[in-house]
Amino acid sequence: MPQPQPDFRVHLECLTSGPTGGKFWIAEVYGSKAIVRWGPIGKTGQSKEYLFGNQTAALSFVLDKEDEKRGKGYYEVSRQRAPLTAAKPKPAAPPEPSPAQGIDIVSDEALSWDF
Repeated sequence: MPQPQPDFRVHLECLTSGPTGGKFWIAEVYGSKAIVRWGPIGKTGQSKEYLFGNQTAALSFVLDKEDEKRGKGYYEVSRQRAPLTAAKPKPAAPPEPSPAQGIDIVSDEALSWDF
């Protein structure tokens, strides 16, 4: 049975001077579950599963951890599917003015005045 696609996935790496040349950190969100894998590049590494009450909490956890890793020198290798919280809402269109709002009523007589 094929593994389901994650709702969100991020893959980070950090170059080091050690024998492996670097380390990886991968986080995936499946609904309210987050799975994090880490270790030396080219190795299987370790993994840990975290369960949350909802997808937003799982995604928030992963994004917070991603920020921590970036602060330690990790860079993005790949990202799949934009995080739900990163989606920018479209700005609301300004309301249409009602006929009495912001419109001066001018009579034909006023238009004929010469200033």
